[in-house]
Amino acid sequence: MVQDGRLVLIDFGAAAAMGVDGRLGFDATKGPCDIRYSAPEELINEEHWEVFDAYSIGLILFRILCRPMWDGDTFGVFIRGLKEGKNSLDAWLVNLVLGDKFLSKQPWMTKTRIQDALSKATRWKKALWAKEGISREEEYLKLARIACGDEKVPGELGIYELGEALEILNSSDSKVNWQLVRGLLARDPSKRLTPREALDQLSAGG
Repeated sequence: MVQDGRLVLIDFGAAAAMGVDGRLGFDATKGPCDIRYSAPEELINEEHWEVFDAYSIGLILFRILCRPMWDGDTFGVFIRGLKEGKNSLDAWLVNLVLGDKFLSKQPWMTKTRIQDALSKATRWKKALWAKEGISREEEYLKLARIACGDEKVPGELGIYELGEALEILNSSDSKVNWQLVRGLLARDPSKRLTPREALDQLSAGG
C-alpha cells in the first residue's frame, strides 16, 4: 500500500495484542501464515513474539533488492534453497557459488576447499576462498561479477543474477546493508532484530 508517496506495509493476517497483563487474540498452537514468508519457528515464540514478523519483512526486503526474485517462481526457488541451507542466507549464497558452471571450474575450487567452504559457510566473518584482507561480503560481489551469466534455465537463480543486489548491500552509502538483512533474517529469534532496532539502524544509516 502506498500512502502520500510512502510505502506502508500492513499485516492482513491475524493480529494479536501481546501485553504484559494478558494476551488477546493469541493462540500459541496455531495461526495463519504463508510458508514462503514465515519465520523458521513457524509459530510465534512467546518470549520473542515481536520479531516473528521482522523475519517476513527481511524476506520482503531481500526480494525487493534481488530483481530476479520479482518473479514468483524464482522467489520460490530462493525459498526452497534457503530452507535447504537451514535458513542461513550465507549458506544459500555459498551453494549458489558452488553451483555456478564457470566458478566450479576455477583452479581454486578444489574438493578440499569446497568442503572447507561448506563447513564454515554460516561463519560469515571471514572470506571462503579469497586471500586475507577481503570480507565475505566483498568476496560474494567479486564472485558475482566473474560468474557465468549464460545458459541459465528460466526460473533458476545464480550468483551472477544477484550482482545488483550485492552492490547495494555492499555500498557504504546504502542504509539497506548486510547488517540489517542478516539481522532481520536471523534463524534464532533471540538474535533477530526487532522492528524498532531495524528502524533505528535505518535512521542511523546502519
